[in-house]
Amino acid sequence: MISPPIHFFLLTFALLTTLINPHSIHNFCEPTNYYSTPSSTYKTNLNLLFSSLILNTPKTGFSTAIEGEPPYQVYGLALCRGDIHHDACTSCLNTASESIVQLCPYPNGGIVWYNNCGVRYSIHNFFSQFPTVKDFFYKCQQSGASKPFEFKQLVISLMESISEIAAFNASVKMFVTRVNARAYGMVQCTRNLSESDCFKCLNQTFYTLFERCGATSFGVAVKWSCRVAYSARIFRNSDRIELSPTP
Repeated sequence: MISPPIHFFLLTFALLTTLINPHSIHNFCEPTNYYSTPSSTYKTNLNLLFSSLILNTPKTGFSTAIEGEPPYQVYGLALCRGDIHHDACTSCLNTASESIVQLCPYPNGGIVWYNNCGVRYSIHNFFSQFPTVKDFFYKCQQSGASKPFEFKQLVISLMESISEIAAFNASVKMFVTRVNARAYGMVQCTRNLSESDCFKCLNQTFYTLFERCGATSFGVAVKWSCRVAYSARIFRNSDRIELSPTP
């Protein structure tokens, strides 16, 4: 028979392994009306773009890059979670940069979200644009949370609070994870967004997710420029999550 401490450790390890698995959450591709074979110049520029993003992103958790000249110019950005180490960031970016060109081949461009990072590239300059497309992906835990009404109120309060902090507190670099009583939350924006656009993206994403998932014990959603997640269970080690004051 497994002793209680060991049993707790095994459950905790299994949970953390599930939450940080290397598989992508989802990807979005830019629409296109034509297809062609990319030139060698374009491929070279794309490789240089990803190399730059992989090199520079772990330093601050976010970077943008432009490589080449028209008509073979490419734009890209990358970001990592704000609570992971440089090595984990680099590893995730390597995987993401390889997969995005398979998921969204030339001339589409697109973005892929992983648990630990996101990578986007395009032949168009998207840096100062707030995405108007309605692409949205979400996933819910099938089981409901205990005391669903109480859990709903905790989640709404928590997610509204951390969305505001992520958008308007420059020191957190548009990434926040927190716990409030029984609810855990995470929000993140790509840092090419303005403060108001980040807040708008997070709110739209969370409330769309919450409408579809409600009081389920876990929900995650991604759009082109932000992502949100909430859970009745912790995302990472408790010392990585800042405790929100409870009323």
